[in-house]
Parts: sequence; C-alpha cells; structure tokens
Amino acid sequence: MMMKPSLWQVMESYGLSTANMAHRNDPPHTDAVTWWNNVGRNYGAKSKEVRDWKLDSNNYVLDHYSLNRSDGAKLGQKYLPPKKVIGGKEIGT
Repeated sequence: MMMKPSLWQVMESYGLSTANMAHRNDPPHTDAVTWWNNVGRNYGAKSKEVRDWKLDSNNYVLDHYSLNRSDGAKLGQKYLPPKKVIGGKEIGT
C-alpha cells in the first residue's frame, strides 16, 4: 500500500496553494460525510452540535487537494438530508 506524503513533503514539493483543509479520518476523528450521516443530521444543519463539530480545528488537517478529493470520492457516500431542523420539525428519512 502506498503511503500518503506528509504535509511537509506536499508543501515542499507543491506549495501551500495546493493544500485543502481536509477532515481527518483517523480514529477518533471521522470524515465530514460519515459524521454528518451518522451524527450531525440528527441535530439539523444549523444546530449547535453541528457548528461545534465544524469549528473544532482538531477535526482538520491540511492535505494536497488531489489526495483530499480522491479520499472523499473513495468513501462512496453522499450527504443524507437532515432528520430534523431547528424547532424539532422532522424532515428527511
């Protein structure tokens, strides 16, 4: 299995302009789609819980844009609609 280059190797070879802010996917962290589908959608898109997760810098790492996008595509998942919105009104499935 090919190892991903370190952030330092990416920046040294390509420069910071090629970096994306990527969601970490190393336990206990999880990527954005998996977290949303399993946890976040239960609270609603504008909930405090979702906002707190999105603002937690521990959930992010800089990654080369091509690696970040490739990793996301490999998940084979799509964002599911929220189960409820603010005010508790159920939507989605």
